[in-house]
Amino acid sequence: MASMVLGAFAAALVWYGAQGVAWTRQTLVSGISVSCPEQLKVIDAKNPFADKFSVQVWGANHGATQYVISVGQFKDPGKVETTEFYGDSVEGFLRPIMNSGNPVVIPALRNELLDGWPGFSITFQTGERQFRTYRVFRTTDRFVEIGAEYKGDSTSGGVDPYLDSLQMSDAGPSKSAEPELKRFPLGKSPISVLLTREPKVETVDVGVKGSPRILYTFEADYLLRLLQVTYLDIPDSTSLSEADQRILREGFTSQALQAYTPTKQKSVDSPVGKDVGMWTSFESSQMSGDVVVFIHGNRIIRLMQVAPPAYKDPATVHAFLHSVEFDSVQKPWAP
Repeated sequence: MASMVLGAFAAALVWYGAQGVAWTRQTLVSGISVSCPEQLKVIDAKNPFADKFSVQVWGANHGATQYVISVGQFKDPGKVETTEFYGDSVEGFLRPIMNSGNPVVIPALRNELLDGWPGFSITFQTGERQFRTYRVFRTTDRFVEIGAEYKGDSTSGGVDPYLDSLQMSDAGPSKSAEPELKRFPLGKSPISVLLTREPKVETVDVGVKGSPRILYTFEADYLLRLLQVTYLDIPDSTSLSEADQRILREGFTSQALQAYTPTKQKSVDSPVGKDVGMWTSFESSQMSGDVVVFIHGNRIIRLMQVAPPAYKDPATVHAFLHSVEFDSVQKPWAP
């Protein structure tokens, strides 16, 4: 959402500033300041989301490096869900590249924490040795997006000092940059897991005519990481041989991986509570992830997380993959 504003402004940006000005700290609005080698000047452009927030944008250039920062004020903060807002921001950054038909290359994506406010940073490539880096933070009623376009790496051209210089006077409540996970029940089943937000639900009838069998899928996301849980009722597993159960686990794993065409894949058997689980890690051209499949009673259950390889967030991944509970009783998990 917010970055859609920067995306809309980007094509019309005029970068201001005179060369050779020393770094100075500039207060943009109350409580928000940043240091830049040039004077940041207001950029006048339309806000396509004026019904949701007001926004001010500043820009400057210094040599081959272009700087930008926007500060937005939500009109109804209570209606803005942070996880959805961050997802819209990432989409807004990447949409121009996707629309151009060029491959999306993301060298870096990580969680951030600024003065108690969690956020994220993303770097993507726009051309040969040409990059853009943005950091996005949402406070109670405002958001800040700070970014730069540059050649080479972010240690040159003053990019890192500029991004690191952002300060907000009001401290936030968070102690960690990791996204908050909450426990959600999966429909009417006795299963619950930890997710970043209330999951979207999809049901597909995979049975034969007159004998419905419903495949349930629950999805949540954070930035570019997908968290997904799928389950399907099957005949009581006590009537299946170990070989038959393994075939089911392998098939359920392969079904999940079809959309990603893995170039590397490794599976191991490891317990999921008292059940036998198949744990598979994989890599494809632009994504990597994990799939865990196990049979519990009369259900086969699959947990999957997928994200760009640059997005390192092991705490969230581990918590999600090890979070299944049945009837609110935590199962013992193997490390």
